[in-house]
Amino acid sequence: MCSCSQTDHEPVSSGGAVRRKRRTALACVLLSVVSLLVACCIAELALRIFPPQLGADVLFRAMDRSAFFYSADSEREHPWSRGCSNVLKIAVIGDSFTQGEGVQFDDRYAARLERMLNMNTNARPVEVRVFSEPGTSTYQQLSLLKEALCWQPDICILGMCLNDTEDWTRPQELGAWRDCCLPRTPPAWLARIIRSSMLLTLAYSKEEAFRTRHGLLQYYQRIYDREYSGWKRWVKAVHAFSAGCKEAGCRLLVVIFPLLDAPFDAGRYPYEKMHSAIRSTLDGADIPYIDLLDQFRGKTPVRMVATPGIDPHPGEIAHRIAAETIFEQLLARGYIGPEYSLHPRVSAQLWHKRWLRAARLKTPAWHLEPHSKRGW
Repeated sequence: MCSCSQTDHEPVSSGGAVRRKRRTALACVLLSVVSLLVACCIAELALRIFPPQLGADVLFRAMDRSAFFYSADSEREHPWSRGCSNVLKIAVIGDSFTQGEGVQFDDRYAARLERMLNMNTNARPVEVRVFSEPGTSTYQQLSLLKEALCWQPDICILGMCLNDTEDWTRPQELGAWRDCCLPRTPPAWLARIIRSSMLLTLAYSKEEAFRTRHGLLQYYQRIYDREYSGWKRWVKAVHAFSAGCKEAGCRLLVVIFPLLDAPFDAGRYPYEKMHSAIRSTLDGADIPYIDLLDQFRGKTPVRMVATPGIDPHPGEIAHRIAAETIFEQLLARGYIGPEYSLHPRVSAQLWHKRWLRAARLKTPAWHLEPHSKRGW
């Protein structure tokens, strides 16, 4: 009698345990949902008190750009070589990076290079001319090479950007690929919901930024595919540049610009494979080159571009780095003689040491006395 009673009660006890587990699980779920809602409310409140100003900060960065862009009359350009017969001629060929979009014409790397090459009185005057067409790929710049060689330069510099492997004979294909790199506009009903919440606005903008970065990387992977027509055109074009310069008795130097709105550090820069593909091709063709990526390592991308978040063309700092690197390599590789070597300013060396020390101490540079005797 007793054993039968225990058997009868076992299912009841088991069913109660199941119900208790269900209630516990439901309570955990409700607690998680409530906690998430509370966290979202706190985050929303914080963002309303301290708004991130997603659009305003980008527009603010554009406020320090020039109100207009000027150019000199042709009679005023290249003052060092005017009226001289023994001029060292350097032709610089490229697209908008070489043309200097986003900066004044005398801030572009070709103009800076010309100034550096004309510092010494005991060296031949140098004239650096720009032959550029914005939005063109390397194969389209062969006409610029032909124009430049008519000038009979001694040195030809080809400024190359990573998008120079684009094939513009197939614009619809490029347009479709580029759509993945552009931010999407949400539907009107979703836009109203997103605008009603700072948290949703921030989340949507972050998600779109991630998607466009991934889309941009995918775009470059496509135009660097060895079977892509644009890559094949680029390979033929650089060989044509090399052959044309050799036939004209002109020394060629290719300068590779990285994409300037991405982290440059090794392991973080997303376009290493594209640089590797360019370098291996140029090495195989025995074409001299400079990869500026090495010079931008450790630099802050926001300081390198013309207008962060708006215009990814090189800014004044990036053009200076390019000009100084090209100058050093022209000297090191024997393109120019030692008479062009520059005389460093002692004061500049001293300030560089002070800047490094100030950075280590996290102290503003103006806190350091200009005439300090403390050995800084």
